[in-house]
Formats: sequence, structure tokens, C-alpha cells
Amino acid sequence: MEHGVKKSVVLHQVMDRYVRHTQALLLQAEPTVDATYSTALNFLLLGLINEALKQGGLSAEVRDILWGFARDNRTIERLHLDERLDGVRKGLGQLDQPRRTRK
Repeated sequence: MEHGVKKSVVLHQVMDRYVRHTQALLLQAEPTVDATYSTALNFLLLGLINEALKQGGLSAEVRDILWGFARDNRTIERLHLDERLDGVRKGLGQLDQPRRTRK
């Protein structure tokens, strides 16, 4: 199996709740699954991809929901802002702390 590609993503709060709920369900499954947050996110994406690939694809209702989200400029801009701020925080965290000189 190929190794995963590590990415940093910003999820909408609703998406985060679904991923966490899925993670909890996987942890309670029989037999149990060692479900990390990434496992739960991939589980959901795999389900969506497989549904989309079925003959007829996703229902019109699901497609409308997905496109509605993609066209929600306010939400998308907020997610982009969160992503940019996260990048700035990480960049600042990697900077060497200035050395204090004793007087």
C-alpha cells in the first residue's frame, strides 16, 4: 500500500463534526478500528467517491448541496482565511526566538 500524503486542510465546522462522529463510530465498530481523524476523513471521502462513481452518480440533491457549498463565497473565503492564518502561525513558530542579551 502506498504511503499517505500529508496535507494541512481547513474543514468547515460542520464537516469537522461529521469526521469526529465517523471516528467515534469506527472506534465503536466490531471489530474495532484504530480510527484516527485522518482515517475517518478518508473513510468519508472514499464513501463519497464510490457513490459518485456508481452508475447515475450522485443524486441531484447531493450535487446541489455540494455545488451550493462550493459557490458559497463567504464560507469559502473564511476557510481560505483560516488556512492562510494557520500558515502564518506555523511560519512564525518556526522562526528562531530572538536571543536576549544580558546587560
